Amino acid sequence: MEIYNDTKKLETELKTYNFLDYQSWSEINLLGNLSEDSRCYRCNKPLSPLTWIEKNFYYLPCWNCVKRKTEKAILTENIVQEIKNFYTSRILGDRYLQLFLVDPIYFSNTLPHEYSVFKKIINSLTPPSRNDIWFLDWKPGYPKIISQENLEGLKIVNLSTRYPEIILGKNSVKVGDYEIILPEVSIMDSSHYHRSSILNKNGERRSKKLRMGEKCVRFFNTDNPNIKSILRLTKGGEEIALRSLSYSDYAAIKLSIMRDKTFLRFIFEILIELSRNSKIFRDGVFLKNTILIDPQKNPKINFIWNSVSPDFMEDYVNISLI
Repeated sequence: MEIYNDTKKLETELKTYNFLDYQSWSEINLLGNLSEDSRCYRCNKPLSPLTWIEKNFYYLPCWNCVKRKTEKAILTENIVQEIKNFYTSRILGDRYLQLFLVDPIYFSNTLPHEYSVFKKIINSLTPPSRNDIWFLDWKPGYPKIISQENLEGLKIVNLSTRYPEIILGKNSVKVGDYEIILPEVSIMDSSHYHRSSILNKNGERRSKKLRMGEKCVRFFNTDNPNIKSILRLTKGGEEIALRSLSYSDYAAIKLSIMRDKTFLRFIFEILIELSRNSKIFRDGVFLKNTILIDPQKNPKINFIWNSVSPDFMEDYVNISLI
């Protein structure tokens, strides 16, 4: 982490690139336990974690201390592999971590901002079965803090009574009246791919694709021509205005995506391919961090929850989940 003399600049950097407010960042550094890998073994400067969700999972290299091309290539591959590991070994099978990622309030209000603390507290509340959709909330009159000392002020809101039918299909998930649709996958045709590649920011075609081995994924267009989405959300067969979603509807939709392993594996496959081909990978959904992956590459990728998100980045390739 770079050392700043200007607090306002630090606050802006934390919010823009690390999805942290200054208070959370200060509390993490004061209260959190850092592993011995949290400092560069060459210059002893503090290193940035791959994700602040679990800061000791993996620490990013100190690029200022990396000079040789071969070492840079190895470190780039290591970063992509650790992103894959976090997606597939940590998020994919952990329903509590999936909930933790759905709303930033859980990270902000869990003291000391550690997922392990959040998981322990959820277990203390006897959560519903694995098949239910639910979220954590606070009882009226209690502080909005997630801690052992505030257990009596916490409650679990089970959404399964409101959305009794969550139907998992081959290419879609139905949540009540909503349907979440996977993108089209076709056999790779390299003849015109460059003009429609999502990695080519200057490509002239509005429809954008990503090559993944022998197959090609076509992203959905959104109301914003500068944002493409992986998934499409409809209601009664018609696209909906994302701003019109209620909190509970949006939470149920996000949790349904998280709980469907087929969906999640496919999303992770896309994100891993994007990260492998990017200079900077900003993941505001799962990693909640911005990663310098390969200083030699060009595209900067910004992955956000939805196409009306304020986290749009002007000089990035912007991709939303829905």
